[in-house]
Formats: sequence, C-alpha cells, structure tokens
Amino acid sequence: VCPDVDGIACTKIDSASHVRLLDELVTALEEKRGMKPGHTRFIAMIETPEAFSCIEEIPRASPRVVAMSIGGEDFALNCNMQPDDEVLLHPKQHMIIAARAAGVMPFGFIATVADFGDWERFRAMVRRSRRFGFDGASCIHPGQVKIVNEEYTPGEEEVAYARKVIAMNEEAAKSGRGSFQIEGKMIDVPVVVRAENLVKRYEAIKRREARMLAAMKG
Repeated sequence: VCPDVDGIACTKIDSASHVRLLDELVTALEEKRGMKPGHTRFIAMIETPEAFSCIEEIPRASPRVVAMSIGGEDFALNCNMQPDDEVLLHPKQHMIIAARAAGVMPFGFIATVADFGDWERFRAMVRRSRRFGFDGASCIHPGQVKIVNEEYTPGEEEVAYARKVIAMNEEAAKSGRGSFQIEGKMIDVPVVVRAENLVKRYEAIKRREARMLAAMKG
C-alpha cells in the first residue's frame, strides 16, 4: 500500500466480511503513510464455492471494490470441476451479472487462459469475452498485453458506427421519433445508450493512453 499503487487484486476472497477486514487494514496503512483515504482500490477475486455463494454481497462490501473476477483454475479446483470453457461459462456469466448489478467492472476472460500458445485463438477468446460483458483483464504473459488492449478497446469502425447512431438519434428526436433505421436495422433507446457507452469508453481509453504517453516522455 503506497501512493504509486492504485489497486490490489485480492485473491481468495471468501465473504463480504473478508472484504471489510481488508478495507480496515488498508485504511489504517493509508492513514499511517499519509495517503488519501480510499486511494487503494480492490479487484475481488472469486475462487471458492464459499465466495461464489456470496457473489452478490462481496462487490458491495466496500467502496474500494471496483472490479470482480473469477479465478477459473482455482475455482474449478475447489469445486472439483474441470477448468474448461464449457464448465466455467455459467459461473463466469453469473459473476458478470453480479458485478454489473453492484456497479463494478467484470474483470477477466470468459474462458481459461492457462493455454496461451495459440495467439489467434487467444485473440478470438478475448473478443468473445468482451461480447459477454467483460471490460478488462490481467495478463499472465507479455505476449497477451497487446492483444488484450486491442480487443478490449472499441475499434475505429465500431466507434464510427456508434457516433452515427448518436447523431441520427439526435435528428430523430428533433422530429419526435423514438426510433429510426440504419441499414435496415431498427435503432431504439437501448441501441443508442449502448452506442453512447461505447463512445465514452473509447474516449476514456484514449485519454488514459495520452496521459501515459505524456508521462513516458517526461
């Protein structure tokens, strides 16, 4: 816990009270080290059946929790499951919904990352993970970083289409229409909100990239 560390991946979280205990310990360290209270954020990692049974409460246990993840290999081991894509699909989907309900980021991948030798297969899996609702992930190999950043960042074509949706919605609203068409597809409120969220995410990523580049240049 120090000013240069923004967050901690909290492994083997087993309950909401566990999160609150960690919050108390980190709060004491921040105070001792003259840090702003709440500076250090948590990624809550669900890796046991006990934690999974508390998956609704854990992300709400502390405002420090900004993301939640399932550690697939450990979770499967502790549930006596095989850590393959089919087996992990349901618990990971459940986690995504619980994270969204609590207002935190679903973090990770929809499938296991233990086998990362095939980079194109890995890229396809990351792309699929984003479709399921994941917003970001950690990497276990340097070769994964570029792929993860590329696939979790909205593409230029996606952004252009989203901006078109937003612009046409503004025009439709002026004439009192609640829906309209683009290329034969009906566009209504959920599609517009999704487009707005995508553009906001893209712009936030680009701002962060610009800050990092400026910091590297000194």
